[in-house]
Amino acid sequence: MTTTEDDDVDGAGLAGIIEIPPQASGDEGDRWLQLVREHDMLVVAAPRERVNPFTRTMARYPPPGLAEIKAGSRRVGCTIWFEGNDPGDAAEIHVHAWPEDRAPVGALAREIATHSGTYRELE
Repeated sequence: MTTTEDDDVDGAGLAGIIEIPPQASGDEGDRWLQLVREHDMLVVAAPRERVNPFTRTMARYPPPGLAEIKAGSRRVGCTIWFEGNDPGDAAEIHVHAWPEDRAPVGALAREIATHSGTYRELE
């Protein structure tokens, strides 16, 4: 996966990446979705359709692996799940936050990483 620190989602910059090592069971994505459903700061983003500006065709947005990060009723960031390209590759969760919300989002990312991987915070 190729990322840059300039990658952003709705103006929230890439704050860090959680790397999830491959498991023999291959159910990392399912475990991530379960965590999103159970955690009080994570909310599955409601899917909607919109026109892809490049292909001019209807596309589902957000992607299925996107979860919003909430602090109370306020959206402070989001996470996006990326599968590895090949069997045995690590999966990644890209963590996005607005500059003023990096501290609570970083704390959440470190908490998630204690259960499933390692968190690399970007400056």
